[in-house]
Amino acid sequence: MVSKALFTSKTLPRSKVQALSTASVSAVAVLDLADALINRNIIQESDLTRLSLDLLKRYQTFTSHNETNKTPIQEQHLPEHYFIWLWQQLDQQEQSTKVRMALSLGEHTETGRLGILANWLRHCSTLEEALSTFIEHKSLLNHSEQWRLHTQESESHITIQFDDTKSYPYIAVLRSFSSIVTWAKFLTNKSLHPTRLEVQTQDEVTLAELTHYFDCAIKPGAKHDCLIFNSDVLKSPIVTANSYLNELVGQQAKSLKQTLMTASLSEKLQALLLSDLAHYSTLSECLAELNMSRSTLFRKLKAEGTQFSELLDQVRKERHQKLVNQGRSNADISDALGFSEISAFYKFLKR
Repeated sequence: MVSKALFTSKTLPRSKVQALSTASVSAVAVLDLADALINRNIIQESDLTRLSLDLLKRYQTFTSHNETNKTPIQEQHLPEHYFIWLWQQLDQQEQSTKVRMALSLGEHTETGRLGILANWLRHCSTLEEALSTFIEHKSLLNHSEQWRLHTQESESHITIQFDDTKSYPYIAVLRSFSSIVTWAKFLTNKSLHPTRLEVQTQDEVTLAELTHYFDCAIKPGAKHDCLIFNSDVLKSPIVTANSYLNELVGQQAKSLKQTLMTASLSEKLQALLLSDLAHYSTLSECLAELNMSRSTLFRKLKAEGTQFSELLDQVRKERHQKLVNQGRSNADISDALGFSEISAFYKFLKR
């Protein structure tokens, strides 16, 4: 838990600001996943209003290709909890269905919907350069997903994991493995054939789907999730390599990355809520801590595509699950979540 003392000066220290940048992800990633789930009838378009009315509007603009925002969609970010919620909806499906769908999501390479990082990769010289660029600047897409490339003799290993303090389901890792194979072929016109896949899961249905999809040896119950392939693949040239565009897009991407290091108001509010949910669940306490009027806070949050109630609900849901796992009583949980009356807590559980 973050110490409340961090917030006594009304401003967040630089180190905390950098950590808070993980609270947003690429808007293209969010909207593309929403579109995939809607097209496959996992969710309905109207379900997006459960997260934010602004999200529904952005989705409709995204799918109609009628973008009017001055900032290109490739450079926009949205709250990370939108992305996590969408993944959780897919995770509620039957096991083989959700695994197959997660793998198919990794096959998406529609050029009109590529984020700024993906466009940068298209202009690198080799697959190795593209992978290194992707890993170094992964925060442009999603800071909570960590990749590591390790080459040993004739084999290269890509290990993928998500921040375990977030609520990403395991299928998100599987989608990323699929995307590696898809993007290697997309960038080089050469198929990447993994020699083996090491996964933490031991679920037989998942293992069967992975064996069929990757057509390679699968090692279950591994310590980390890792894709292994022949290192020679990394030398493959990228067919759309362009040194001028590489430099141009790279500069824009680095500038955007620097901008993202500045915490938004919604990120500052999330930090306050996480530091002392019982105290800061009251809007007036947040306003006092941020030295901001109610109207200004609401206006700025609207511009960021969220509301105070949405942020509060999200933090409460995450904290609630952790407290339940600890075996805490409903009365204790109600107090910890900042409810003044137990009846309000029960209403919260029914939503």
